[in-house]
Amino acid sequence: MDTELLEEYFALLREECLPAQWSRAVQLSRHLRVIREVVDSDDDIALRVFDGTSPGGFHVVHTITDGLWQCDCTSPQDPCVHVLATAIILKTGRAIDEADSNDGTPVLLYEMTEQEGALMIRRYIQQGDKKEPLTESLKTLLGGVQSGRLTMVLPRFINEDFVLDELLTLIGGSIRIERVEDYLKLLSRVHHLSWKGKELRVDLTPYIPSLSITPDGKGFLVKQADDELLEGYFSNQLLIYDGTLRRWLPAAVPDALKPYTGRKGARVSMTEVDAFVADALPILEEYCAISSGKELLPHSVEVEPLVLRDM
Repeated sequence: MDTELLEEYFALLREECLPAQWSRAVQLSRHLRVIREVVDSDDDIALRVFDGTSPGGFHVVHTITDGLWQCDCTSPQDPCVHVLATAIILKTGRAIDEADSNDGTPVLLYEMTEQEGALMIRRYIQQGDKKEPLTESLKTLLGGVQSGRLTMVLPRFINEDFVLDELLTLIGGSIRIERVEDYLKLLSRVHHLSWKGKELRVDLTPYIPSLSITPDGKGFLVKQADDELLEGYFSNQLLIYDGTLRRWLPAAVPDALKPYTGRKGARVSMTEVDAFVADALPILEEYCAISSGKELLPHSVEVEPLVLRDM
């Protein structure tokens, strides 16, 4: 590091802050936990700092050659105390922890996998070609780094990573039906989500199934139509469609009619067809598309009560 440039940068920071800020930064620099991060630019010094106020710490970047700095904390002060304290650490030459790695900054991976018909989440930390499963919570991992038990470069976590971490720690990677919408919102914001080695996007719009109506000799079978873009279909109301993760069951469909929207479907007997056409079909068409077979259904004015039979 160019000593003269560092001196000029250091002087600039002192001019940009109040004496009280500088005094606080000096105190903080004595116990601040700092880890050097790997960056692509030779001009940037990227650091992750832990002051005990955020489990993921804060990212501080010093671009000394241009006299610029940044920190992702929420302090209204510019420069903030993290920028000032890390500048003091750089100036005094205090040792900064860093992992011995030339593979770049590690990333947190979210991989979707199927287990017993349900979609599950598995997490890994990958750095270069090395990929290790995440076997402990993020808070435990961060605690190990903060205490010095672990010396490693950490991925850049975001708030959604920690919210998911709590959910996944509690239920072991499974996605419960009653929390599907919450999971989808969180997964839509995380990075590096995949399915079978391919990037996976998240679509918060529920998948609207197309229904087929097929005569089977005893009446009509009403079921979800086959779709070649449908890559995976899971018991916890999730599906993977054309590279996107979505919820598969429109929540607004009345419970009595939901069997018609499933892959197995439900049968309508010949004696129930008129009631189905008059009562059930108009409601289903509000939430589903009828891809085939509707023209085969008879139309009648007088109807009998509809009795639903699951397949």
